[in-house]
Amino acid sequence: MLQIALIEENEADRQALHTLIERCAREAHGGECTVYSFADSDYFVENYRARYDVIFFNYTLPLLSCLHAAAHLRELDPSVPVILVTNFIGGAVNGYSLNASACLMKPVAYDQLRSCLTRVLAKKPREAAHNLYLHSGSNVRVVPYDSLLYVREEDGGLTLSTVFGTVGLKNVDEKFSEIRPVMLKYGNFAQCSEDTVININKITEIKGGFAYLGNTPFEVKKGYKARFRAAVRGRKDARGKALQN
Repeated sequence: MLQIALIEENEADRQALHTLIERCAREAHGGECTVYSFADSDYFVENYRARYDVIFFNYTLPLLSCLHAAAHLRELDPSVPVILVTNFIGGAVNGYSLNASACLMKPVAYDQLRSCLTRVLAKKPREAAHNLYLHSGSNVRVVPYDSLLYVREEDGGLTLSTVFGTVGLKNVDEKFSEIRPVMLKYGNFAQCSEDTVININKITEIKGGFAYLGNTPFEVKKGYKARFRAAVRGRKDARGKALQN
């Protein structure tokens, strides 16, 4: 079943959009769907669950609050399709910085919404096997494996480095010992030390016992060298050249 979230502060607009999205989703998807409506963007993000196929996000005044909530949502789940709904041109421009899948101008017409939703749903569906899920209480952070540079166990928590930046996570439910085998099984990761797993596809060079992700060196520790060599054998670096191990 298709699951869609709608975040809209204005009650009249929320009810109208809910009905319109529900109708368009059923026609575009060809099956049952459920639309969950929220009036408070901060509440939605703070209690976010990674269960939605599409999120319609009202992007209007107050801009600072909307921008903060939308950016926080992208930190939690970089891969979920987000369709911005706005009543000003600047909203469409800012949509690109938030990696929005599309932007709709108010008032939203039925044909416009149906066409937009059809395009978004036609894209490759999200697959749980391609994402790393990290839970903290009722919240969940979804990290696409392809965006990861490395994961390191550090100070009792995890350090995650992605193409979007690096963050330290202290209160996640999953332990490094639990996510490490899952990442290694995915096939694009190699363990270079007791506490660090790196993305093979992001390696730019292997030299002198170190694997480099850009300018950052990762020492391949004793006891991990054989497994590391086996993992990267026949693979290409971030520039498409064969890795010289």
